[in-house]
Amino acid sequence: MCIPIPQSLATWICRLVVVCGCVAISGAHAQITFRAGQLLPFSSGGAHELIGDMVATDNGVAAVFSRPVGTTLQLMFYRFGPDAQTLVERQHSLASWNFYCPSLCWDGQNFGVVASALTQSIFLRLSPAGDIIGTPLQLPGLPTGDEVGRTAAFRVLWTGQGYAVFGLWLERQYDWQGLTNGNFYTHLNYWLLDAAGQPVTQPRELRMLAPMTYPGIEGGEKDYYDVAWTGQSFFLAYYGESQTGPPFSIYYKLFDLQGNQVRDEAPVFANQVAQGPRIAWNGQTLAVTALKAISLPDPNAGNYMYIRCYDAAGAPRAVETQYGQKLGYGPTVFWAGDKFMTAYCMMYNMATLKYTLLFNTFDEFGRKLGNEYPLAKADGGIVVDGMALGIDVRFAGGPTVIYAKAQNCDNWGLTFTPVVFTLNGDAVAAPVLAIVPDGDKIRLAWPANATGFQLQETPTLNAPQWNAVQVNPEVQNDQYTVTLPNAGTRFYRLLR
Repeated sequence: MCIPIPQSLATWICRLVVVCGCVAISGAHAQITFRAGQLLPFSSGGAHELIGDMVATDNGVAAVFSRPVGTTLQLMFYRFGPDAQTLVERQHSLASWNFYCPSLCWDGQNFGVVASALTQSIFLRLSPAGDIIGTPLQLPGLPTGDEVGRTAAFRVLWTGQGYAVFGLWLERQYDWQGLTNGNFYTHLNYWLLDAAGQPVTQPRELRMLAPMTYPGIEGGEKDYYDVAWTGQSFFLAYYGESQTGPPFSIYYKLFDLQGNQVRDEAPVFANQVAQGPRIAWNGQTLAVTALKAISLPDPNAGNYMYIRCYDAAGAPRAVETQYGQKLGYGPTVFWAGDKFMTAYCMMYNMATLKYTLLFNTFDEFGRKLGNEYPLAKADGGIVVDGMALGIDVRFAGGPTVIYAKAQNCDNWGLTFTPVVFTLNGDAVAAPVLAIVPDGDKIRLAWPANATGFQLQETPTLNAPQWNAVQVNPEVQNDQYTVTLPNAGTRFYRLLR
């Protein structure tokens, strides 16, 4: 069946610009600067295009989103290389299926994609070239016929052996209401698929979440939950009442591969009522961020953002930390280098209604490191854009290259890396630092045409304290060289 696109949404104009910048990781904080924007053919107009997903691959990232074509929503698939070059662009249409709010994962060889088809859901596999592998699967177990409801906010994760799929089925409060208006009961469901994309277990309902109302913010369903796979269990954070009743806030549980609960429910934040969870996992620690909104006329009205870290077993590592500014919204969290980083949207120019991303850094206990700072140009100027919605800011990549997208009506994204720096809008490749033993000394060398870089050292990468090497480099054979005593374990880097 073909689902008409609401006229009020179809007339929106949006675009995605990929821009490059840098993160300079230090012991105190990270610093992100902006490279010149690059307009990519990532969208062609339509609010549904705001809702997509992005995942890291072995070399760059891949992305999916919905593209309105006539009365259908078709699937767009992209792969981008390490310097934002477009490697693959594919468009897919599957007859009666619509692709709304797609999500994807990378299994090391192929991609798993899951999307809402408004009343059902579809899973398919894509090759690295974007070709559909095998026959797409309609996920089993959702109500049909007179009990039909909406589906939304699917997520797919690769577990190492198969695909884990999470998604919402939205049950109408009243039989007479349509699918695009009214109140809906929100059911969070789970499917486990094998490596070929076939069901392994029966679908499980994991939790009833907060009720949802349509019409609402396009793609707002994604704010209802987030999930991470630790290799042993799923850490699932969601917005709803607790098992004993109010208030509405963010709670979490741990589940195994079969969908069985392995840790009792608990509030994510001990002292805060919040919404919109986002999770990051670095291999040892989980970080959860979310927002608490206080409305007028309360004198404390504003948005308050929090972050809290957990170990792999779901035990809190510390109390929550507050960060950000009261006009900020849409916080997300990701792992970069050796730190968790949060990013959120905030209006930075009231006169022109321009927004920017503000960043904070935290250690694995959720302790804040350094000062907050905005996305900036190489000359120090603030990068601003018309982020009217600013929902679903997502980051993917690493450890040396990270991409991001911000979902809004002036849709854009950015890439940044701790080893690429910027000058006058052009990327300057970080020079290769060569280290050669020389008896009881070591010789460090890098190209002489890479001007402006400072050699720094630290005795450890565990909470490193980078300090400038107090030896002036000499130029020999078109290289800067520095000779130092070989005194124990030291780590070196070039920073601009």
